[in-house]
Amino acid sequence: CPASFNDAQQRIAVWPRELRLEVEPQSATWELTVRAFDRGWLTLPGDDRIWPRDVLLNGQPVPVVARAGLPALRLTPGTHTVTGRFAWSRLPEQLAIPAAIGMVSLSVDGVPVLLPDRDTEGVLWLKRRQPTEPVENRVVLQVHRLLEDGVPAWLQTELELSVTGSSREEQL
Repeated sequence: CPASFNDAQQRIAVWPRELRLEVEPQSATWELTVRAFDRGWLTLPGDDRIWPRDVLLNGQPVPVVARAGLPALRLTPGTHTVTGRFAWSRLPEQLAIPAAIGMVSLSVDGVPVLLPDRDTEGVLWLKRRQPTEPVENRVVLQVHRLLEDGVPAWLQTELELSVTGSSREEQL
């Protein structure tokens, strides 16, 4: 398992990739690709008010259990595709998304939402309007290298990345 970015002792067993969420007035479908480095728990989108239904792991039905009031499932090592759906009588204002899921691709009524409105508590707002003030997107990358002379020579590289602005995907 890879180490956490800020604590080398903490290991990350499950790494979720982009969540693709297609929302309609009465329901929503979602798909999430996950890399499991070891056995671990994956927290799914939703909460005790809006529970995911018809959850499939690699095309096979799988039980979803409550862990700390949130839907979750147990994964074995490997790359997995998890799909599911939500059903509601009317479109909710918000949907709980686990903080571990960094990228969300959202479409509402077939229209892609370029900048999904997501707050720091892991809430994806489906109805709330985007802030009207412009947000400056900025990426600053600093590279520091240290060459230690010896046998063998040792090159240590440190990357310092500072990102501000709205949620987006950047390619370096």
